[in-house]
Amino acid sequence: MLILSLKVSFKRVAVAAAILTAAILAVIYIAILRPTFGRPIRGGTEEERQVFLNSYGWEVETAGSYVTEVQIPKDFDSVFLNYNQIQLAQGCDLWDYAGKRVKRYSYPVSNYPENSADIRANILVYEGKIIGGDISSMEAGGFSHGFRLKQEYSPV
Repeated sequence: MLILSLKVSFKRVAVAAAILTAAILAVIYIAILRPTFGRPIRGGTEEERQVFLNSYGWEVETAGSYVTEVQIPKDFDSVFLNYNQIQLAQGCDLWDYAGKRVKRYSYPVSNYPENSADIRANILVYEGKIIGGDISSMEAGGFSHGFRLKQEYSPV
């Protein structure tokens, strides 16, 4: 027969409760509250892509939109490394798709601040899942940034 005896103090109970609370909060954050790109987002249909862009506040026009197939390079040059920094900042990483062919859906944005002309929302989709993208100005010397509107832009 085995007898086990534990001496429990208020301090030990408080520490255990704090650890348990932290673990529960971490699970809630990971499962619910973390940024959208932390988990796969469906983007295989036009409706899913529209809902995705609307969730960031963008109004896009399907007239004038287009889709192209692009290949993520196996080896990133400095331009693509800079582009991937935009992706990393919004919670995705194109390194996971190096060498893969993906679809790029490009939409004219109708509600960009300051009514800038020729702004595009670009969404990268692999196997029906949104893996990245950007909001870009098509003008010479334009900008490119993630889906969230920022006050400062990165030059293209």
